Amino acid sequence: MAHLLNLVVDGAIKENARILELANRVKTIVTYFKQSVNAMDDLRAEQEGQKKEGQVLTLIQSVSTRWNSCLDMLERFSALSAIVAKILATRRNTPDMVTSAELGVIRDLIVLLTPFKQATEEVSGDQYVTASLAIPIANLLQKGLEQVKPSSELGSAMQKSLHNLVIAKLEPLERNPYLSKATMLDPRLKRIHFKSSVAVSTAISELTREIRAEHRRRGQLSPEHTTTTAVSDSENSPPSLWSGYEKIVTDIVAASASTSSHATSSGGGCLAN
Repeated sequence: MAHLLNLVVDGAIKENARILELANRVKTIVTYFKQSVNAMDDLRAEQEGQKKEGQVLTLIQSVSTRWNSCLDMLERFSALSAIVAKILATRRNTPDMVTSAELGVIRDLIVLLTPFKQATEEVSGDQYVTASLAIPIANLLQKGLEQVKPSSELGSAMQKSLHNLVIAKLEPLERNPYLSKATMLDPRLKRIHFKSSVAVSTAISELTREIRAEHRRRGQLSPEHTTTTAVSDSENSPPSLWSGYEKIVTDIVAASASTSSHATSSGGGCLAN
C-alpha cells in the first residue's frame, strides 16, 4: 500500500514536468543555503528576533529515495520564503528566488500531498492493525482530492493527475479478499468506504462461509447472518486525511434515523386506522 502511494505521487510529478522543475529549483536554493555557512547564519539571525530559542527553523533538503522529503522541503521553504528571498537579494552569485506565483503553486502542492504523507504513515504503523485501513484510505484520498480547489493552473493539473492515479492504482484494492474482509470486520469501518457493492457482497459471503465452517468444526450451530453496520467515531485520526470519515458516518446515522422515524410514524397510522 505504501509502495502504491509512492507510485501515485511519483507518477503525478512525472506527468507534470513543470512541477518537477519547480521542485528542483527549490532544491537548488536549499543546497545553496546548506553549502553557505554565512547564508545559514543569516537565516537563523533573521528568526532569532521573532522566535524563542529552540524554535528557529532551517531549510530541509529532499532525498531522491523518499518523496515525503520533497514535501517536507516545500513546507519548510514556504514557511521561510520571505526570509530566504531577503537573504538572496542581498548576496551575489545566488540562485534565483521563485516568484510569488510559484509560491502559490508550492502552497497548492502542500495541500494536495499532505494527505498522501499521512496515509503513508498510517499504513506503515507496526503497533496497530493496518489491513483494514487500506480501502478506507484509498476512498478518503479520492474524496479529499475532489474537494480541493487549487489556486493555480499547475496545482489543478497536479490534482487531476493524482486523482486519476488514485483511481487506477488504489480502487482495485477493494477486490483484494484479505483487505476487503479485514475492512468489513473492523467495527469502525465495515462497508461505508466501499464503492463496489460486488466487493461488499463477496466479502460478506466469504466471511459467512468461513464463520460457518469454523462453527461446524467446533460442533456448534451456524450463526444467523446479519447485515448490521456498526460505526464509531475516530477522534485520534489525522484531520486532513480522515476529515471525510466523520461526514460519511454522520450521513449514515442521519439516514438511518430518518428511516426509523418514518417507519414509526407509518406504523402508528396503521394502528390508528
